[in-house]
Order: sequence, then C-alpha cells, then structure tokens
Amino acid sequence: MAADLPYMENHVIDFSLLSSPSPDVVANELKKLHAALSSWGCFQLVNHGMSVEYLDKVRNVGFEFNRVPQEEKEKYARTATEPQGYGNDSITSNNVPLVWQSRLRLTTYPFEERQLERWPQTPQSFREKCTKTKKQIATRAVTLKTARANYQKLE
Repeated sequence: MAADLPYMENHVIDFSLLSSPSPDVVANELKKLHAALSSWGCFQLVNHGMSVEYLDKVRNVGFEFNRVPQEEKEKYARTATEPQGYGNDSITSNNVPLVWQSRLRLTTYPFEERQLERWPQTPQSFREKCTKTKKQIATRAVTLKTARANYQKLE
C-alpha cells in the first residue's frame, strides 16, 4: 500500500524563499507548495522565523498544564454544549472504554470566538504563549495564502 503513495520529495517548503526578490525562486517554491497540497494536503514549513527554543517553550507550557493537579484542570472544563475547554474523550464498546484521553481544546482564531474563561491561568505563561504563537502563525498563514493565490493566478 505504501508503494502506491507518491513520494513526498516536495513536502518541505522554505518560507524564506516565498519573499525572495527572484521571481523564479518564488515560483519554484510555490510549485512545491501546490504539489504538496495537491498530493498530500500537508507540508513542512522551514525557515519560518520561529526558533526551536521558542517552539520548545510553547511545547513546555503545554506539558506544564498537564502536570497541574486534576482539580486545577477541571476549572477549565468544557460543557456538553461547548467543546472548548478541558475534558476527557473516550470511545466505548460494550460499555468498556477502548480509548481514553485528556485534552484541552481552545479556539485561538478568530479572536472573537475565544472563550478565555476556559484558557488556563496555570501555568502563568500559558495564555501569553498561546496568544503570541497564534499571532505568529496567523502572519505566516496570510503569507502562505497570498502566495498560493498568486500561484493559482499564474496557472
């Protein structure tokens, strides 16, 4: 089955090349982006300007939340009608849980749909890191969308 799938040789997109002064360099990277999205629906973005150290800090704040006591996590519990917040998911068969996981689901964009009462205050840097990261990702997403739209005009 894996042999039937196309090799993902073009799945790595160099974000810095999308703003190159050379139209040929930009066009080549856009072709790779289009091919990755058309064949796989995903890609890896490199040279995006977010350092490994920064991304490690973001990841660590999530780990820190998972280490807080359960009572603290429950302060941000989701409800039966609202999926945002902390909760447990399970899949059952014959009343036996087969898969069980705890998760924290938060909407970060659009900003007006965020429910900040469900955003943890512990660890202290959680909200700040999530908001800052969302802004950085949004900026890059706009650049990618614009680049992709420009590529489609060229086709």
